[in-house]
Order: sequence, then structure tokens, then C-alpha cells
Amino acid sequence: MSTDVHFDHEYRCDEATFWDRVFFEDDYNEGLYKVALRFPKYEKLAFEDRGATIFRRVKATPSQDAPGPIRSLMGGEFWYTEEATFDKASKRLRFKTIPSKLAEKIAIEGTIRSQPAGEAAIRRIADVAISVKIFGLGGTVEGFIAKQLKESFERGARFTNEWLVKKGLAK
Repeated sequence: MSTDVHFDHEYRCDEATFWDRVFFEDDYNEGLYKVALRFPKYEKLAFEDRGATIFRRVKATPSQDAPGPIRSLMGGEFWYTEEATFDKASKRLRFKTIPSKLAEKIAIEGTIRSQPAGEAAIRRIADVAISVKIFGLGGTVEGFIAKQLKESFERGARFTNEWLVKKGLAK
């Protein structure tokens, strides 16, 4: 069993601005995770421009507001590492989220891509597959993760459009 989620948001900038001056910028990510998403901790662990691709690894601690059964299952502080590779030519980022607990039972992988949306905008499109292999709780945990992702992507989209305006990057 797995759960697939899809997100599609419009930003008032071009693709180069989104990827080069927003998505990989440290200040943007600090604000996104700590302010918009309200994560207690966020840390960039690696960033490597490999010519045709960019590799990034981050560690993040989301707010710990899971339902009781999920909190019990995860026990204590929970964080995750996200590994992402961006292909510059296709403007496609592939990512894998590795939870600090039950990593052998929880798989979260996806893609984020951009495409032009008229003269002064782009669409940021994300597709995420969530698979949880925990007897009796798999569907509940997948549903919780999907809900959290939806809220995070919505908050992130609002923050990104505000960031574009604030930094004078909006078209």
C-alpha cells in the first residue's frame, strides 16, 4: 500500500529565479523551515554543485504534533534527513526523505519540477509517494504524513510568493 500526493503552485517568477535565487538559497530555506513551517530545527548538511546536477542534504525536525498512536510509535524526538538531486537541464529535483526512526518501514520519495506558466510565472509541481509498512498502522501513518505534507506545501507556497515580493524577485 502507498499514498501518492500531488501539489501544483504558481509563483510570479521565472524558472531561473526560482531555482537559482530562491530554492537553494540559505536565507530562503531558513525562513521556509523555521518561520513558515515552524520547524524547531533545520540544518543544511551538504550542498554540492556537480556540474549538471546539484546535490543537497538537509536535516529537519518538524513540530511534534502527531496523534498519540504515531507519537508512541516514533517515541521521543523525531527528525528526518532529506537527500535531493536537482538536474539542471530538466529542472527536476528528485528527493528522498529518511526518517530518524523506522527508516526501514517508511519510504517518502518524490519529484519537484517547474514549468513556465505564461510570461511572468512558473508552476512548481511536486509528486510524492509515501509508503509505510507497519502492520495495523501503515494507512494511518501514511494519511498523517500526506496531511502534513499538504499543509507544509501550502504554507511553503504562500511563503515563497511573499519571499519573491519581499526580495524584489516577483514579476
